[in-house]
Amino acid sequence: MGILIGISGCSASGKSTFAKVLAERLTDKKVMVINSDAFFRNPLPRMISPANGNCYDDFNSPETLDIYKMMTEVGANLAENDIIIVEGVLILCFEEFRQRAALTVFVDANIETRLSRRLVRNTRVYGMNFDDVLEYYLNAARFSEQKHTGPSKMYADIVINGERDFIKPIEVLLAYISLSM
Repeated sequence: MGILIGISGCSASGKSTFAKVLAERLTDKKVMVINSDAFFRNPLPRMISPANGNCYDDFNSPETLDIYKMMTEVGANLAENDIIIVEGVLILCFEEFRQRAALTVFVDANIETRLSRRLVRNTRVYGMNFDDVLEYYLNAARFSEQKHTGPSKMYADIVINGERDFIKPIEVLLAYISLSM
């Protein structure tokens, strides 16, 4: 039976990069990385912005994630893998995930860093318009993050700085994994 590791943090904090680096360092293990975004509900729930009163798709509240479908996927693959890493902004909001995870990590970064990374990623990688990315974050995403993802940090076993390199935190996780297996 494999072990489950959860990596959370607000959007653009560095959690996907951290999960990728960790998985790459586990060369002697069979590792599966799951991005919780694959389990977003369709259609997404909607939210009313406290900033401007407009209605937006809500990518950042627990109602967005089909946790039961995600946990079914995790359960179906746990026996076939040494380690499953699940990364996503909402995973620590769910007790059923926290109870099943052997270790939970929260990647933290300040809002300026995260917003800058989000603007670069969403415009360059996803081809989105700069103004649309900024408008959505300022009027929608940050409120749900403050309400849900930020407070879920209290459930993390380890909080790491997403504004620095991941060398030391990765070594800590590798040592933990080595002792757990």
